[in-house]
Amino acid sequence: RRKRFEDLFEKELPRSANVICSNSMVNALADGPKQLLREYVAERCPGSAEIVDALFWAAKTRPNELRTKELCETLEAVTLIGANINALLSTDDGKKRKKSMTIYDLACGHGLG
Repeated sequence: RRKRFEDLFEKELPRSANVICSNSMVNALADGPKQLLREYVAERCPGSAEIVDALFWAAKTRPNELRTKELCETLEAVTLIGANINALLSTDDGKKRKKSMTIYDLACGHGLG
């Protein structure tokens, strides 16, 4: 997580104990936290404004389908996995690297529904 979003995660989003409330829906967020969440998603999906628009359109048109906690967890996981893949592909230790790999999605549908 980026430091600029600490308030979003620690103060703005609904919480249960020390985590984002698992029943919180993106569409049910107040305008301020929802806008901060949108900025967070945009930062986590650089160059993919259409993904941000699609997620928030889905939240609006299907208000009981997109959970706040699941969205944030999914974005954090994808960010970490992407960084690791980039590191593997860019490492030059004198060995020939495979330019492709197989990625298994073990959390199919995670975050939606």
